[in-house]
Amino acid sequence: MLPALTIIPAGAGSGKTYTIQQQLGDWVVEGLIAPERIVAVTFTEAAAAELRERIRAKLLSLGRLEDALKLDQAYISTIHGFGLRLLTEFAFDAGLSPRPRLLNEDEENTLIRLALARTEKADVITSNLLKFGYSYDFNSQKSAEELFRDDLLRIVMLLRSAGWSEESDTYSEFASKWIRERYGITGDGEQLTARLQQVVSRLLEAFPENLAREFGNSATAYKEFQRDYRNLISASTAGVLSADWKLWKELRALRKSKRSGQLPDGYDDLADAVIEAADALPTHPGPLEQAVLHIESLIAAGQEVLVHYAQAKREAGLVDYGDMIAMAAEMLRNRPDVLNTLVQRIDCLVVDEFQDTNPLQFALLWQLKGAGVPTVTVGDLKQAIMGFQGADPRLFDALIRQNQDVAKPLTSNWRSQPNLMHFINAVGPGLFGDEYVPLAPQGAESTQEPIELIDFAVKAKKRQHAVRALSVGDRLKTLLEDSAQPIMDRRTKQRRRLRGGDIAVLCPTHKMLAEYADVLRAQGLRVRLQEDGWYSSRVVQLACQAMAYVANPSDRHAALYLAVTELGSLDLKTALVQLIIDGRIVDPVLARLDVLASNIKDRTLFALVADTFAALSLFDVVSVWPDADQSRANLLRLQAEAGEFMDANREALASGGYHGSGIQSFLAWLNAKVEQKDKNNQPDPRVIDEDAIQLVTWHSSKGREWPVVFVCGMDKSLSPRLPNMVLGYSTFEDLSELIEKAQIEYSPKFSAPESDDQFLGDLGLATELESRRLIYVAITRAREKLVLEWPSYLAGKDGLAYWSILAAETTVSPQAATITVGDTSFPCLIGEGASELPDDFGVGDGTTPVVLATIGRRAIQRGVVPDGLIPDSVVPSGLDSVQSTETARTPLESIRYHEGLELEIELAGTTLGTFLHRCFEVLGVNAELGGKPSTIAGVEISDGDVSNIINSVTSFERWMTDRFSATAVHRELPLLGIDDNGSVVSGTTDLVLETDGGIWIIEHKSDQVDEPELAFNNYRPQLECYATLLRSMGHNVLGMGINWIRRGEVVLQHH
Repeated sequence: MLPALTIIPAGAGSGKTYTIQQQLGDWVVEGLIAPERIVAVTFTEAAAAELRERIRAKLLSLGRLEDALKLDQAYISTIHGFGLRLLTEFAFDAGLSPRPRLLNEDEENTLIRLALARTEKADVITSNLLKFGYSYDFNSQKSAEELFRDDLLRIVMLLRSAGWSEESDTYSEFASKWIRERYGITGDGEQLTARLQQVVSRLLEAFPENLAREFGNSATAYKEFQRDYRNLISASTAGVLSADWKLWKELRALRKSKRSGQLPDGYDDLADAVIEAADALPTHPGPLEQAVLHIESLIAAGQEVLVHYAQAKREAGLVDYGDMIAMAAEMLRNRPDVLNTLVQRIDCLVVDEFQDTNPLQFALLWQLKGAGVPTVTVGDLKQAIMGFQGADPRLFDALIRQNQDVAKPLTSNWRSQPNLMHFINAVGPGLFGDEYVPLAPQGAESTQEPIELIDFAVKAKKRQHAVRALSVGDRLKTLLEDSAQPIMDRRTKQRRRLRGGDIAVLCPTHKMLAEYADVLRAQGLRVRLQEDGWYSSRVVQLACQAMAYVANPSDRHAALYLAVTELGSLDLKTALVQLIIDGRIVDPVLARLDVLASNIKDRTLFALVADTFAALSLFDVVSVWPDADQSRANLLRLQAEAGEFMDANREALASGGYHGSGIQSFLAWLNAKVEQKDKNNQPDPRVIDEDAIQLVTWHSSKGREWPVVFVCGMDKSLSPRLPNMVLGYSTFEDLSELIEKAQIEYSPKFSAPESDDQFLGDLGLATELESRRLIYVAITRAREKLVLEWPSYLAGKDGLAYWSILAAETTVSPQAATITVGDTSFPCLIGEGASELPDDFGVGDGTTPVVLATIGRRAIQRGVVPDGLIPDSVVPSGLDSVQSTETARTPLESIRYHEGLELEIELAGTTLGTFLHRCFEVLGVNAELGGKPSTIAGVEISDGDVSNIINSVTSFERWMTDRFSATAVHRELPLLGIDDNGSVVSGTTDLVLETDGGIWIIEHKSDQVDEPELAFNNYRPQLECYATLLRSMGHNVLGMGINWIRRGEVVLQHH
């Protein structure tokens, strides 16, 4: 008789799949189970197929052919496949369709985003995104609206993982209670606000003037006094302190007297009173109530999204992957007869990678165990790193703790060479304490040195990743060029020379991998990295433009694009002339596509895509490109996307706004798809590339292994981030009631650090635990050699990093060439890492490649471009770097319209310039949009700065109206034409004013200049370029000017 429950904790490389196949094979031979009555659940299709074949191989090796054939009837699949099979087999019992139509991921995203647009439950947030902490994020380059949408999608995912149903109504209540319990004791909000208002008023009564002018004796002091005065004025406005918690935070940091400068008598005492009153922020109930309102609105909106989404699926007769689990679990829970029937068909249940289950998946599988099905769970908490996908390792942890008597951990390692495994066993207890189970090495001996460090004793001043990648590349080249670096071939079991494909470089993030890839390629190393940019790749854009032309031959943009590329025969000037004079372009490539366009009616989309490729001979064209393999793979993916679009559910597509099945609908669908996460990745150009070094993230390396592994990015800092949303559980005592105990735990981001600290403690522990698990996953990928980046410059510094976790358990001795863990020292090659890039290193510095490109323009001989060459195209804004020596034909005229802009905002350089341009563009059209500057900037802007910007724009518009009496004002006017040299001129001018006598051109500039008339000279080439272009179009140009925004001054030149 089989045990009711068996738990197999299985460390990295311990042979868990082998253990499962052996155990099931033995049980079949012993007659304890029938092969067709096995349920084995994995989390990928590849793992399910591998497990099935391994069990089959085991049975065949035992001579049990009939049992091996019966295995096809077993339930060996992914968890979603198992759920779908249950819904199919018991459809009539549950009142479901016997053939439910599965939504693919793209259709699911389409319907969910449509449901997002329909919800009104979050209007309180969307009406004031900045108030709830949403502003432009410069790191992710996401707008406030996109960040809010991400939060809402996160809530939707959590609700679904927790088994949400339309009857669920406890999530908001629990989330609110959870926040209140941790926020701490609060006081009387009205009294606290009144007290702060009172002391602010006293300070302003005593010192009504800004201290910046008299006491701002340094740039820092001046800026801080400006900030303080602005904040005090804002705080004195009725009602502001009742809602602006960031203002409270600013008031806690008023500048007082310093050694370098004493302030007037009495100021410090009054400032101390303000600071003391503002220091009550952590006990103010206002931030708490705002955080509660935030999460309650998000949860309400998420639930409404799911209601709309469920309705859309029901109307179209569709199910998604989540439904497979949720509906199957609900069927077994509500129909005991179905559960009993299923149990009678199953002899055992095996769940692989159990640490990666979410609550809903756990609930489905636990029902079978609870109904008496003998259950085997296999997993490894040390490799529980998939939380970002909804996995919750706490479930497996609770299962182990409650059933330690049936836990049978695997104790051998079959992956890593013995000397390397000894090191990992020594490090393990430092990472996981007593919970680490040492694994006895069973792997083959190796001649490779098992451990290497690349020591970075000095932090690079710039381009740190590139500097470290340079040292990694140097070591890689040495290893690959050394014939005395044999590794064991897994297939032949013979020693052979090391190849690029035997090596993996692991980094924590995709961004870091991309920089490493650039550096390694520059060093002449072949690398393999799944990169994005598929849709914007040259060949895909050629194909899409060709399909757009086939769908609509009057598409001038597509015609122009194709005619001037390597597929066409025209240069840009000739094509534009044809377009302007004849209204159409004539070119052989378009003639070939015209034939296709005339026969489009009866062709399927897939056939049209194939015909388009054939008409353009695209596969032949790309075969001679330098990236031929990648381009071919990109074309094949485009064909596959066309097939997926054809197979997609029409109702689902129509719900998302994609009507019809033609080329134009396909291109619109494709354009939206690539905006989704991980949907714009380029496919691997080769299935197998034995010479390419593999570049993989730490997360993606899980389940894989290589002979040689470089673990990079160890200096990455680790800290919990707020806000944070996760699932929590009131208790794990009864695992059968897990769904009922699952709730949403929301940790807000407050303006008071003390309030944040109430939430950061537990998050910090969780962050560190996951980081330890990631380290373990990374270092256990190697079979023969492990090379660690070792940023020892971090020694003695505060803050947590991957390196500091590992270094806390080790001592490195470069002199003895050892790394010591506890009392055990291990031989270790230690190389010195670079601290800067060589001056002549050619990554990102514009150097010319040595190898000429196969296609496109290239210089036969490198050198300085001769003077006098006529460029194909000119961008006027790029001419400002050309110093004009021309003197003005008429005197310049300067006019002050405003006192100028002195702003205290967190923008600088081109970002500030773009912001000010947008303000003049938007507010110039409608000054009532005064609330928009914060949205434009993506950062918080004080009311004082907003008022100053509006006054400046209004003053400029008033002056412009009085001066020119323009009959029309064109803002951000795009211009396209050909200059006297035949160069195509394309650009956008800020302002073109039409008057009765002619036109004026005015450009906004945000430069900080002392002599505006002299600085005007720098931009004369740009202005003259616009003027020449407009004259060629028949306009009488009266003059041109520069609006020096930050001076509030315009400089004009009359023609």
